[in-house]
Amino acid sequence: MSIYAVASQYVMIDLMGQGVPAWSIVLAVFAINFRHVLYSASIGREMKIFSSFQKAIAFFFLVDPQYAASESRALRTGLQPAYYFSYAAIVYTTWIVSNCVGGLFGSLIVEPEKYGIDFILPLYFTGLVMGFHKRPNFAPVLVMSGGVSLLAYFTIGSPWHITLGGIAGLVVAAVLSRPVGGTAHA
Repeated sequence: MSIYAVASQYVMIDLMGQGVPAWSIVLAVFAINFRHVLYSASIGREMKIFSSFQKAIAFFFLVDPQYAASESRALRTGLQPAYYFSYAAIVYTTWIVSNCVGGLFGSLIVEPEKYGIDFILPLYFTGLVMGFHKRPNFAPVLVMSGGVSLLAYFTIGSPWHITLGGIAGLVVAAVLSRPVGGTAHA
């Protein structure tokens, strides 16, 4: 089984292996994927020249690396459909091929933690997050998001730490981006 969402697939497989009820797995996958609502709200503002149909297709392909690359591109040169869909085709094709290879040969790796494979997801997300280090207010957003995520992980548990950390970071970003003096800037 494969779904086009790395973190969701990791969580789903882990929870299935623990014998967690199906409703709980669905809820966990929903909690983890909530960040995609935030991604779409953010990158949607950069899709001014996309048609409605292109936006609908674009949001299907909106996964973490697509979001990070699209945000970066939008800051530098603006986001064009040709760039977005070319990048999406590469990421999606890589995902499908990798899943097929993993499905065929993954059972040959008996103890993935022995090789650090269980560390890939945190390392991957760290790389994506650090790509935004030059953005205004990066440090306070990162510290709050990471702090709340760790607190939630050790009190409530996985996968809620991802959603709660993301919401905490979003709140800090929103508060810090408010105009000084209460006046809106055009």
